[in-house]
Amino acid sequence: MNKYYQRFLSYFNNASLKGATVNLLFGQALLTAIFILFDAVITRFFSQELFATWKQLQILINLVLPLLAFGLPEGYKYYIAYEPEKSRQHSNFIFSFLLLISGLVLLVSLTLGGIMVNAYFKNPLLTNAVFALALLFIGITLNRILRYQLITLNKTGLFLQGTFVAFVFACFAIGALIFLQHFISDTYIVFCLALLVAIMYIIPNLFVRFFNKSQSFQFEFNGVELYRYLKIGFPLYLASFMSVFMVNLDKTIVSKLASLTAFGIYAAGSFEIPIFSMLSASFSQSTFPKYVALLKEGKKQEAIDLWIKITFTVSRISYPVILVLMTFSHSLIHLIYTSKMDAAVPIFKTFLFMSLWRNNYYGSLISASGKTKWITIYNGMNVILLAGGCYLAYNWFGYTALPWAILIALTFINTVQLIHEGMYRQFILKFLIKPYILVFIALIIVAFIYSPL
Repeated sequence: MNKYYQRFLSYFNNASLKGATVNLLFGQALLTAIFILFDAVITRFFSQELFATWKQLQILINLVLPLLAFGLPEGYKYYIAYEPEKSRQHSNFIFSFLLLISGLVLLVSLTLGGIMVNAYFKNPLLTNAVFALALLFIGITLNRILRYQLITLNKTGLFLQGTFVAFVFACFAIGALIFLQHFISDTYIVFCLALLVAIMYIIPNLFVRFFNKSQSFQFEFNGVELYRYLKIGFPLYLASFMSVFMVNLDKTIVSKLASLTAFGIYAAGSFEIPIFSMLSASFSQSTFPKYVALLKEGKKQEAIDLWIKITFTVSRISYPVILVLMTFSHSLIHLIYTSKMDAAVPIFKTFLFMSLWRNNYYGSLISASGKTKWITIYNGMNVILLAGGCYLAYNWFGYTALPWAILIALTFINTVQLIHEGMYRQFILKFLIKPYILVFIALIIVAFIYSPL
């Protein structure tokens, strides 16, 4: 077994795959590729109603499950960066608490889950999917914690390897599901999709536990540690709730007020190209401990310079990609979703504009300084703006106008956080007015106006 593992490991040890940021980027790319694969397969081999149900399942996963962790993963992320010498104790505590929450999630999903999901979505195809919620919660939450842990331990290569195994599993699993569709109902297909997603997120954790013997687990729980985590993590939890609410508000509105077919079109158009969020997430997650250390030492200007440098680095990659995608947006939608989703092209082009902001985590220095209540306050302001904007946009212009309301809200919250962090002027001078950035923004606007619908 060790011989095969060493051979497998060698594929990830070349120079091009070294470094925390690159490992996280490739790991996130593989995870996202799985969801794109599922989208493409479901669009081609299943009905539009089942595709829309798959998108509703993703809303359930993205909107509900992260909120059940009560902000403890965010507290864990902060404290393993702030107290790296206590990484083992922090890991034991967070795993212990999440086991307790998972038991509660399992109990609720088995008793009231079906009633609650049907009352919200009014889609009977989701009935059986609730039975996989506890496993989904464990898999998704532990996957986040695993990333934070391996960044601190400088072992992000393990995350990449485990995610590759999950990708291979998903490819075989979706092929099996295509075959099984002739023998099981759509309700059980949706349940299988939920189960596959849960297993996909769990596999990297199992991989790390199996091949990294130092990562043994001991049950530890105490009230003092819980208070510390909640003090840092709960404001971020509230901010996370608002962020998740904002990200899914438009889809929820269309899901509840429009037909399943219309929701499927909107969901296809609102698909944000994953490379942008992956780039920003990989860089921001790998540099977050550096922000914490610099601010702890009182070196705020160095932290600001590092943040702007990362923002420019990501933009140098992402802005040319946005330009190409904007130019060939019609072809891309047709490639992934077939001609059945051509009506999603205008929505997709507007969402591409939002990717201009996906070049870093705005609010990084606020979070790294431990003043997480401000993240909550600013997101609360943004929720009000977004809810009002989406309501007016939907009633005046229909669901195709919702992306513009989201873009305005996103611009607002990022600008406010830049001002709070004291780097709005530096952001303009050291990033926004650089010729490279200005030229690509102008070209992207031209491509938006003149590329075919």
